[in-house]
Amino acid sequence: MREYDGTRPVTLTRTLTNVGKTKETYRSSVSGLPGMKATVSPASVTLAPGKSATVTITLSRGSAPWDRYVTGSITWRGKAHSARIPVAARPWGITPRPYGDDGEEFGRMVNGASGSVQPGFTGPFAGRSTGYTPMRRTSYSMPAGVYGGVFDPSATGVKKFDLTVPANTAGIVVDVNADDPNTNLDLYLYQGDKLIYSSDRYWTSAEQAYKFLPEPGRYTAYVFAQFPGGPVVDFQFGQAIIGRNATYAGATLEVPSTVERGLTYGFTVKPKKPLADGDFWAYTEWSTNGTVIPGNLVYAQQSSWQ
Repeated sequence: MREYDGTRPVTLTRTLTNVGKTKETYRSSVSGLPGMKATVSPASVTLAPGKSATVTITLSRGSAPWDRYVTGSITWRGKAHSARIPVAARPWGITPRPYGDDGEEFGRMVNGASGSVQPGFTGPFAGRSTGYTPMRRTSYSMPAGVYGGVFDPSATGVKKFDLTVPANTAGIVVDVNADDPNTNLDLYLYQGDKLIYSSDRYWTSAEQAYKFLPEPGRYTAYVFAQFPGGPVVDFQFGQAIIGRNATYAGATLEVPSTVERGLTYGFTVKPKKPLADGDFWAYTEWSTNGTVIPGNLVYAQQSSWQ
């Protein structure tokens, strides 16, 4: 179901054939597909031996998450035989996004001056933005651990940060930086005991981790000095929790009023007033004919708008 945009129902047809030697009635049932509405017409068919019938399957999005696959099956059962087809649906609304190794979609993080969307539908298009909230950074020091060690949340050389994420959060963004060129820091983001993002692949102390549309609850970020430059590691830790329905520093969202499926359109989220020094995040959300579709986390720096 890769072409399913999620904003309107999609219809499929399948052919059922009685492979038995007697007349049989097959009744349909749906399992799985959480958040999707699936109907089969006709709901049951009666077929003579060797005869076939065409059935129509209609899928529409209810509460299913955007940009995530939901799976299930549709089964036709008779007295002697049954036929089952697996179904996977991914209502994407905007560009279907490939996933990285960390499970997050490519293209969720964009620069406010050069964002783009590729809608999966043709029709009216509107958007809104929360405006920009600053990345809040604080300086820390911690004793160094083993040089070139392996990450252990309880070891020396690891600093823990607890985050409380409320409901209706558009995204979490955390980052870390150190001025010492001989220090290599890694960054890990956990939800409970589950690792949801790691930024640890390169020799750098500028690492970033994020989660788009996170579930509410407790999260933990760990800063790990894999290669400390000395006995004490100095660094800055930054965090932003962007509310989906929040209102931050005013910004103007420029988008086209109508779009065509498959084409690419640019958008900007431009502050109404100059931003202070630092880094900022905003959230955009799109809509068409009353259907709301999650958009992007948008990044801006004060220097971007001078």
